[in-house]
Amino acid sequence: MTKITELTIGKVVEMNEAGEKVVVNPGKVIKGKGSFFFTRKADKKYATTDKEGNEIDGVSAIFNDLTMYNDLGLIKFWDCAAANHPSIDVSEDEITAEIQRIADEVGTAPLFAGALEVFTQGFYKDKVENQDYMMQLGVNKEKDPVKKEELEGHLQMVKELRNRVASL
Repeated sequence: MTKITELTIGKVVEMNEAGEKVVVNPGKVIKGKGSFFFTRKADKKYATTDKEGNEIDGVSAIFNDLTMYNDLGLIKFWDCAAANHPSIDVSEDEITAEIQRIADEVGTAPLFAGALEVFTQGFYKDKVENQDYMMQLGVNKEKDPVKKEELEGHLQMVKELRNRVASL
C-alpha cells in the first residue's frame, strides 16, 4: 500500500476523440507537510478543550484524531496542509470531496498513513516525541493503581497504533 502524502484537488481527465485520456485541468496539488503555516491554521480552527478543561492545541488535536482513526481528522489535516500553499484557493468541501474519492477507491488507510507520517518523521517529530515523553511521565507519576493501569493501557494502545501505521 502506498502512503498518500499529497492531494490533487479538481483534476479533470476526459477522453478525446481517439479514445485517449487527456488532462483537461491538472488541478491543485496540496502536499501534506507540517509547517508554521499548518500550525497557525490548526491552532486557529481546531484547538479544543478536553473534558478536564485542559487546552489542546490544534496540531495535537489533529494528531490525536488521526491516531484514533477519526475520519474527520483527515479533513482537518488536509485543510491545514493547504495553508502551506497560500496561492492555491481550495475549500474544505473540495478537500472533503477528494478524500472521499480516494477513500472510495482505496480506503482510508493510505490517507491515515501519509498524514501520520508527517507527524512522526517531519516538522512535528519532536512535538510527537515530547508528547510521548509527557504521557510516560504521567504514567510514572500516577499513584492510583487503577488510573495508572488505565494510563499504561492508553499509552500502549497509542504506541501500537503508531507502529501499525509506520508499517503500512
